Amino acid sequence: MMPTYGSDLRSLLFNPAEEDYDELLREAVRDATEKWMPEVIILGVDITRDTSSAPNSATIQITFSLSSIPDSYEKLEIEVS
Repeated sequence: MMPTYGSDLRSLLFNPAEEDYDELLREAVRDATEKWMPEVIILGVDITRDTSSAPNSATIQITFSLSSIPDSYEKLEIEVS
């Protein structure tokens, strides 16, 4: 078992009033990727939130490439709530 596997995204979702909140979400994505998937190169992380109706959720769009295929670009969209 790997009890530390993953990221801090879920714990961050319950602190939406935190200063620089979107940047904390971006850092969580980058940190987890560097730790658990070092072959993935993060090119961008876009955060979309509806703070009025769903303050504890976010849509995260990650643009990335693989170090073994540097000219490839992919996008992944994750909804976290």
